[in-house]
Amino acid sequence: MANLFYPHGAYLLGATFLGQADDLQADINPEELVSHATGDPMPGFTGAKKTEPEFRIDTMDLSTAFTLVAGGDEALVRSLAAGNADLMFRQSKNQSTREAVGASEHVIYRMIQSAMLFWDSFEVSQDGEAKVNTRIVATYAAGQPTLTLLNSQTIPAAPAITKLYTVGKVVINGTTLNRIKKISWNNGVNVEKEPADGEAQASHVCIGKAKPVVQVDTQELEQIQAFGSEGYALNGTTGLVVYLRRRQQGKINYPDNSAVHIKLQATTGAVFWSRTSGEKAIGQVNIGLQRPSNGGAVWAITQDVVIP
Repeated sequence: MANLFYPHGAYLLGATFLGQADDLQADINPEELVSHATGDPMPGFTGAKKTEPEFRIDTMDLSTAFTLVAGGDEALVRSLAAGNADLMFRQSKNQSTREAVGASEHVIYRMIQSAMLFWDSFEVSQDGEAKVNTRIVATYAAGQPTLTLLNSQTIPAAPAITKLYTVGKVVINGTTLNRIKKISWNNGVNVEKEPADGEAQASHVCIGKAKPVVQVDTQELEQIQAFGSEGYALNGTTGLVVYLRRRQQGKINYPDNSAVHIKLQATTGAVFWSRTSGEKAIGQVNIGLQRPSNGGAVWAITQDVVIP
């Protein structure tokens, strides 16, 4: 009987488990090569010019994802060259549930000391849980495959829910924005993948450009009038502060004065009211972020804070 597998999570650098994901995606991303003989309507040669292996993990484990990128550049990207990036799929057990994680029954897709992790976006709505979109991109290293499939493997980490977060508080230039219904943060990342010398995969991978925009949906229409259609500058000091409120096991949320929440802050950028719509009117505010004039970081992520 054929085996069946379920997504389990990612194991990174031989030490960090990134789970709490509804779906895991492993892509080889081949660039198609098709050639026709002269005058022939059908292909005479098929293949691929190159591949661009990539993992996509949309996870509610924001704490682990943000901790990983804190050890890299711009609180955005982290090299995984110091270890492997494993995407794990757990085998089901016929007429039961799942095979034990310690059983040699599972499947792992592995990038061997040649990958880059970054977070692209997150979104959270009222009554929902925040989910961050992460991507892991492979880099070709001579003498080893960029992506391998390993059968009959054990899984080094049991499934677990560690921390969940929901809508918190949004503050713009020191003023709290009321009646928040949704927060979307999109970094608009463009990844540069550069092969050379006839390589089948890119040997140089980096972040080319980012275009971070934060969208906030609010029912407080009168309050957002101040932003106007011509823009409103962040003040360069307090700027934009986004809090994500941590859920509490067995209850609802942790109190604001518990030092368990997440804070994201960007001091410089432009705020625009962009749209009002809906049966229950929702105003949409977009905040484009930029690097401060002193050349500092565009944003900072701090965990285990109180919500003032």
